Amino acid sequence: MVEKRTLPRFKAPIRLEYWILSNNQKFLGLAVDISMKGMRLQGQKPLEKDEILDIFFYFPNRPAQEAAGRVVWIRDYSQYFQAGICFLSIKDSLKEAIFKYIFDYFPQEMQARWWKESNTER
Repeated sequence: MVEKRTLPRFKAPIRLEYWILSNNQKFLGLAVDISMKGMRLQGQKPLEKDEILDIFFYFPNRPAQEAAGRVVWIRDYSQYFQAGICFLSIKDSLKEAIFKYIFDYFPQEMQARWWKESNTER
Protein backbone atom coordinates (compact mmCIF):
# COMPACT_ATOMS: atom_id res chain seq x y z
CA MET A 1 0.00 0.00 0.00
CA VAL A 2 1.30 3.46 -0.89
CA GLU A 3 1.55 5.88 2.03
CA LYS A 4 -0.34 9.11 1.29
CA ARG A 5 0.35 10.89 4.57
CA THR A 6 2.80 13.77 4.61
CA LEU A 7 3.23 13.70 8.41
CA PRO A 8 3.84 10.66 10.63
CA ARG A 9 1.02 9.27 12.76
CA PHE A 10 1.86 8.50 16.37
CA LYS A 11 0.21 5.62 18.24
CA ALA A 12 -0.71 7.56 21.35
CA PRO A 13 -4.33 7.05 22.46
CA ILE A 14 -6.15 10.24 23.48
CA ARG A 15 -9.59 10.37 25.11
CA LEU A 16 -12.03 12.61 23.26
CA GLU A 17 -15.63 13.64 22.71
CA TYR A 18 -17.01 14.30 19.26
CA TRP A 19 -20.12 16.08 18.11
CA ILE A 20 -21.72 15.19 14.81
CA LEU A 21 -22.71 18.65 13.58
CA SER A 22 -25.44 17.46 11.18
CA ASN A 23 -27.59 16.04 13.99
CA ASN A 24 -26.02 17.61 17.10
CA GLN A 25 -25.24 14.25 18.74
CA LYS A 26 -22.33 13.83 21.16
CA PHE A 27 -20.27 10.64 21.71
CA LEU A 28 -17.16 9.51 23.57
CA GLY A 29 -14.25 8.10 21.60
CA LEU A 30 -10.54 7.57 21.36
CA ALA A 31 -7.92 8.88 18.98
CA VAL A 32 -6.04 5.63 18.30
CA ASP A 33 -3.30 7.39 16.38
CA ILE A 34 -2.78 11.04 15.53
CA SER A 35 -0.73 13.53 13.51
CA MET A 36 -0.94 17.28 13.09
CA LYS A 37 -3.21 16.77 10.05
CA GLY A 38 -5.53 13.96 11.13
CA MET A 39 -6.27 10.94 13.28
CA ARG A 40 -7.90 7.52 13.46
CA LEU A 41 -10.97 7.77 15.66
CA GLN A 42 -12.43 4.74 17.42
CA GLY A 43 -15.94 4.81 18.86
CA GLN A 44 -19.24 3.02 19.23
CA LYS A 45 -21.42 5.21 16.97
CA PRO A 46 -20.71 4.71 13.25
CA LEU A 47 -20.15 7.83 11.19
CA GLU A 48 -20.83 8.69 7.57
CA LYS A 49 -18.13 9.65 5.09
CA ASP A 50 -17.74 13.45 4.75
CA GLU A 51 -19.51 14.15 8.08
CA ILE A 52 -18.13 17.17 9.91
CA LEU A 53 -17.21 16.75 13.57
CA ASP A 54 -16.38 19.07 16.41
CA ILE A 55 -13.79 17.21 18.51
CA PHE A 56 -12.64 17.86 22.09
CA PHE A 57 -9.40 16.20 23.21
CA TYR A 58 -8.74 15.44 26.88
CA PHE A 59 -5.08 15.31 27.84
CA PRO A 60 -3.85 14.56 31.38
CA ASN A 61 -3.31 17.71 33.45
CA ARG A 62 -4.29 20.08 30.62
CA PRO A 63 -7.48 21.87 29.59
CA ALA A 64 -9.57 20.32 26.80
CA GLN A 65 -8.52 21.26 23.26
CA GLU A 66 -10.87 21.61 20.28
CA ALA A 67 -10.56 20.88 16.54
CA ALA A 68 -12.90 20.43 13.59
CA GLY A 69 -12.57 17.43 11.31
CA ARG A 70 -14.09 15.63 8.34
CA VAL A 71 -14.57 11.85 8.04
CA VAL A 72 -12.52 10.54 5.09
CA TRP A 73 -12.87 6.76 5.59
CA ILE A 74 -14.81 4.31 7.78
CA ARG A 75 -14.24 0.74 8.97
CA ASP A 76 -17.06 -0.98 10.83
CA TYR A 77 -16.19 -3.85 13.19
CA SER A 78 -18.64 -5.87 15.29
CA GLN A 79 -17.98 -4.09 18.61
CA TYR A 80 -16.79 -0.67 17.43
CA PHE A 81 -15.95 1.39 14.37
CA GLN A 82 -12.92 3.36 13.25
CA ALA A 83 -12.83 6.41 11.02
CA GLY A 84 -10.07 8.44 9.43
CA ILE A 85 -10.45 12.10 10.31
CA CYS A 86 -8.80 14.95 8.40
CA PHE A 87 -8.53 18.08 10.52
CA LEU A 88 -10.22 21.09 8.97
CA SER A 89 -8.95 23.44 11.64
CA ILE A 90 -6.41 22.82 14.37
CA LYS A 91 -5.01 25.51 16.65
CA ASP A 92 -1.34 25.77 17.49
CA SER A 93 -2.24 25.13 21.15
CA LEU A 94 -3.66 21.71 20.18
CA LYS A 95 -0.58 20.89 18.08
CA GLU A 96 1.56 21.75 21.11
CA ALA A 97 -0.65 19.63 23.41
CA ILE A 98 -0.39 16.64 21.04
CA PHE A 99 3.40 16.96 20.83
CA LYS A 100 3.80 17.35 24.60
CA TYR A 101 1.46 14.41 25.31
CA ILE A 102 3.38 12.09 22.99
CA PHE A 103 6.75 13.35 24.25
CA ASP A 104 5.76 12.94 27.94
CA TYR A 105 3.70 9.73 27.84
CA PHE A 106 4.88 7.86 24.72
CA PRO A 107 8.58 8.75 24.27
CA GLN A 108 9.29 5.40 22.59
CA GLU A 109 6.72 6.25 19.90
CA MET A 110 8.28 9.68 19.38
CA GLN A 111 11.74 8.18 19.07
CA ALA A 112 10.65 5.36 16.72
CA ARG A 113 8.74 7.68 14.38
CA TRP A 114 11.37 10.43 14.50
CA TRP A 115 14.21 8.11 13.50
CA LYS A 116 12.15 6.18 10.97
CA GLU A 117 11.01 9.37 9.22
CA SER A 118 14.41 11.07 9.28
CA ASN A 119 16.22 7.98 7.94
CA THR A 120 13.91 7.65 4.92
CA GLU A 121 14.73 11.18 3.71
CA ARG A 122 18.25 10.32 2.63
